[in-house]
Amino acid sequence: MAGQEWWVGSSYAIIRSLTAAIAEWTTTAFTFDAKRIIAGLSARTFVPEPLCYNEEWLDLNVQYTISFFTAAFMMRMVPGPFRPLAHWFLPACRQARRDVAAATRLLKPEVERRRAARAQAAGDREKIAGLPNAFQWMENAAGEERETYNYVHGQLAYTIGAVHTTTGTLVNVVYDLLSHPEYIDLLREEISSVWSPGQPTSKAVLQKLKLMDSFLKESQRTNPVSWSKSFPTLTRSRLSS
Repeated sequence: MAGQEWWVGSSYAIIRSLTAAIAEWTTTAFTFDAKRIIAGLSARTFVPEPLCYNEEWLDLNVQYTISFFTAAFMMRMVPGPFRPLAHWFLPACRQARRDVAAATRLLKPEVERRRAARAQAAGDREKIAGLPNAFQWMENAAGEERETYNYVHGQLAYTIGAVHTTTGTLVNVVYDLLSHPEYIDLLREEISSVWSPGQPTSKAVLQKLKLMDSFLKESQRTNPVSWSKSFPTLTRSRLSS
């Protein structure tokens, strides 16, 4: 799909896959659906086809972050001197290792394919065809170390930073829209004023969505990712004359 239209097509395909088997109105856990939507879009951005549609990889996109932070939390409860031994037995750590092993099995063919393509291209990166993805980003960042770089760990790091945080943002935005339905028509009118079906979705179009931008920012302000973060406070002080 040319240009950025793959994103629109992928979004539609993912949402349709969640609703294709539903013949009538039914209840659903939107948090779960949102995770699948964001995991699918993230995978489409980070890895090439057909891997981005692999159900096992999509499940890993959601599961690994849970395994990672659960393991980290459990390890913090273990005294430092015992951690080198304890991680072999803690269930959360064992699950995280299984996730890494599964990711290695799924990603290894693509890593080897790209390594062979680089060798055949003799340093000419333009000969390595395909839509830019996280593999290409990591290769560019690794520089001379690209042949030894751990691309599996890099891909898993991307999923940690992308899936659950973006899912939380999407869920909060949808719930805020349900709480304030008066903004739905206004947002639709703004979208229609700058974009029509069939037109490319570019940065220039997104920059014109001023109301959308304000709504997203206000949703994030009222639904912070973590309440543990410190916020600026005003204090009263007396200035010396």
